Amino acid sequence: MKNKIIAVISTIIVIIIGFYYLFLNNNFLANLLFLDAEKIKDPSFLKDKQAVLYYSTPNYSLMGFSYAIFVDNKGETQGIKMHELDCGTVTKGNHRVFLEEADRVRIIGKNYKEFPMKVGQYLGHQSGYLKRKDLFFSLYNSGLHDSYIRYGNEKGFHTEKFPGSIEASGLFDDHIFVVTENLNEIDDEVDNSKYELIELKIQDEVKTKPIKTLKFKGELNPSTIHADEKYVYIIMTVDKDDHNGKVLLIRINKKTHHQDQFTLANYKGIDDLYQTTTYNDQRAAHMWKDDLYYIDGLGDVYTFNTKTEKSKKEFSLQESHLGEQTAFRGKYLYLYKLNEKTHQHSIDKYYLKTGKLVKRIRIKGIDTIFLTNVFGDGFGLYDFEVLK
Repeated sequence: MKNKIIAVISTIIVIIIGFYYLFLNNNFLANLLFLDAEKIKDPSFLKDKQAVLYYSTPNYSLMGFSYAIFVDNKGETQGIKMHELDCGTVTKGNHRVFLEEADRVRIIGKNYKEFPMKVGQYLGHQSGYLKRKDLFFSLYNSGLHDSYIRYGNEKGFHTEKFPGSIEASGLFDDHIFVVTENLNEIDDEVDNSKYELIELKIQDEVKTKPIKTLKFKGELNPSTIHADEKYVYIIMTVDKDDHNGKVLLIRINKKTHHQDQFTLANYKGIDDLYQTTTYNDQRAAHMWKDDLYYIDGLGDVYTFNTKTEKSKKEFSLQESHLGEQTAFRGKYLYLYKLNEKTHQHSIDKYYLKTGKLVKRIRIKGIDTIFLTNVFGDGFGLYDFEVLK
């Protein structure tokens, strides 16, 4: 009996020592890998940063967090720990970075600012920067019949509500376009007339400008929106079954509201059609000169020429990847990935016209950052922004 008691006590002591060691080790890692308030507020903080990644636990997590992980020019990483925001996003504007969380927003740059938000948000969609107005904005789904927009700058932020559930969104020249679904007016006998294309105008307040009720046959899923001077382009996916589907491009004339439809990609006999789905719809497409680029979950890049109205597969990324995120900037495509074989994190830079790999940056320290979150749930990578 005495030996059993000694064994139990010894086991408890070992567990306590283990937790104590883990606590000390986590504090050491946290001090090394996480940014303190003074570093973030340094006006030169972004000078050597080339990218930022946004990770978060899901909104149903009991002990959730989100991380904005900054990657410097050497591939080294440091993170900011924040409150969770499912599908949270990050954006840049005029040498600044905008970060969001459930109950707070931050602007990192020459003049650091952060603002607590009275109305908490739990499901992000897209953030962006309005250059002419010098305003950051972020869109949120409530999961009900209304959606929300936060907007502001170093002077302060506001939150407003607008009707409908966000299905897709996009930004062009300070114009915010959104496809909403009116959950109160779904009619199975009408071919998806529940989708509305609207424009959000930020003046003294947010005004909603209806553009068009979208009409098409079949069950199409809006993905992302782009635009040029004449048209609004909505990328949509349609699944015929588990092995066959399409990616369609809906084009709407801004003046006449006339609607055209083009096939961007056609999938036949795919082992699992779900594999074609992009992880982040908002960064899966890009306008460069006369071409609209689109990358799917297989790493295939398609183009639609806005002058000739012709589409084609431009190139394919051959290497396997896990946890992929994409970002476009000018004539380049950036791919953040975790190699399945080597478990190496990297950012690859490709030339859009040829698909040629221009540069690969190996990223260090991401896995170690997550070791400090002992009690949190699984993290998802929701956004990726290239800063330079």
